[in-house]
Amino acid sequence: MAFQRIVMAITSGLLLLFVAMPTHAITLQEKDTLARTSYQNAKSAYQAAVKTYQTARSQFLTTKEKYKNNKSQENRQKALTDGQNFGTRALETMEKYLLLMKTEIEQSSALETMDRTKALKEINDDIIWIAAQKTEVATAETRDSLVSAGDAISTRWNTIRVETKRISGLLLAGKINVLLNKGEEISTRVGEKIATLKADGYDTRELETLQADFDSDLQTAQTAYDDAREVFQQISSLENSDNLYQRGRTFINQADKAVRSAYQTLDDIVRILKKATLKKADVQGTGFVVISNGNGSVVLVGNGSVAGTTAKDAVLRVVDNGGDATVDTNAEGTKKTLDAKTTEYSGFGTVQVNGSNIDVTVLSSDLDLRAEGTGTVTMSGTSGTYRVGNKGTEKPLSTTPTVIQVAQ
Repeated sequence: MAFQRIVMAITSGLLLLFVAMPTHAITLQEKDTLARTSYQNAKSAYQAAVKTYQTARSQFLTTKEKYKNNKSQENRQKALTDGQNFGTRALETMEKYLLLMKTEIEQSSALETMDRTKALKEINDDIIWIAAQKTEVATAETRDSLVSAGDAISTRWNTIRVETKRISGLLLAGKINVLLNKGEEISTRVGEKIATLKADGYDTRELETLQADFDSDLQTAQTAYDDAREVFQQISSLENSDNLYQRGRTFINQADKAVRSAYQTLDDIVRILKKATLKKADVQGTGFVVISNGNGSVVLVGNGSVAGTTAKDAVLRVVDNGGDATVDTNAEGTKKTLDAKTTEYSGFGTVQVNGSNIDVTVLSSDLDLRAEGTGTVTMSGTSGTYRVGNKGTEKPLSTTPTVIQVAQ
């Protein structure tokens, strides 16, 4: 029975280790190559320790059964030796697990400073204890001393289970906090953009409503995050850990739902901002042409610019006769040089072309473009409308090319 207690003491709860591995994998976007390598090395070391532990456990169970059937001195010593190896491998597995958790904490930006400091201290204390306990196991000369060491391992492991449950919850909550911080920065930039557009005479009421919805969802997520973090911090024993962890997860799910809603609203904000340059108010003269929801082609020849949005299958060709043209497709699509002056672009969704002497051709569906400057704009299409200047009326595009003379 004594050797049975060794198995029970060390194995009790420890097998949960193999399903309690951290699930908060560090993403490629958050960490550089060195950090990813460090995490993968820690993970591999843990997985190798698990296999060694399982082999040692299996060996000890076989030896224990043999001693149970034949309590010879030889079998007794073999059981003691294999029991020491089993206990040592259990401690090494615990250590590798803690080092994996430590690596994740050190490389994560999700934890708040207080939570991070506390978690690292607990893990370091556990690792120091494990180092000392390895000596206790290795020097155990009797069955009773080995059982005592096994009991100590089991007790400590229960403490570690509680600690890592709390840390895992806080890491989970921290990921929401990262999104909240990014959301606040985005809201500030959106507010600045809205203010600029408003000063230019743009009707910003829809944008302001969307920003209010965005901020409201972020606040809902912030409240749920605060509640989750508070609950996770209350995890202090095996008796309350599962219940509190699940309660915390409920708040995390609420926060996640609110964050998703906020970023869906952000998509609408971005869509409107992309088209904002097409609808500037109080622009005088007839120096520009606006094409809306077009399906066809637009050609600008002269000194000016073309800007707006297109379908992803759009084709843009730019002839830079002045040698000073600039093209911005928001880092989307592909670029192909046709000759010294001509470049073709494809696979983009937004475009901005400027130059003193340019010949710009855009072929696309879902065209929302503004062509302005001094020169000619030629348009044709199967659908959509165009308007000349701020005071012009909306007219339908035609399959017969329409040529407009524009001048600033």
